[in-house]
Amino acid sequence: MSMLDNIKKQTPSGQGGDYLQEGQHVAIIDKVKHIETPTNGEAVVCELLVIQSTHPDIAQLLEGLKANGDENPSVAKTVMWMDKHPGGRGDFRRFVMDIAEATEEESGDVAVLAEIVGEKNPLAGTKVEVTSISKTTKSGNPFTKHSFALVK
Repeated sequence: MSMLDNIKKQTPSGQGGDYLQEGQHVAIIDKVKHIETPTNGEAVVCELLVIQSTHPDIAQLLEGLKANGDENPSVAKTVMWMDKHPGGRGDFRRFVMDIAEATEEESGDVAVLAEIVGEKNPLAGTKVEVTSISKTTKSGNPFTKHSFALVK
């Protein structure tokens, strides 16, 4: 069974993901893809090229790239929605609604979702604003939640 199967049953939720650190970021979507994880699970991955950030480490990297002559510096970061996390499917649906400007109905359509993560990669090149907030899970592990907005 694919993560995209029965996604229509999941309510679009607000935030989720991993890897991009806490802060406000402006990024260009490089790729959105569906993968199998090393633990036999599934995930949807959004690869981003961050071009602005309030996170000190990312901001420092961008400034260093500029200082070395890079005219269009970016830092590659990833956001991941994992099937094993209870909100993963709903968080991906919210991303599709916010960035692909899909309706709630479309965000549950496997054909629409398969196109987004497919070879054509229609969201590649899309400029987004990402708000990332870190929190601690009940088990004490760090987790970063992300919300996306389309930059028009």
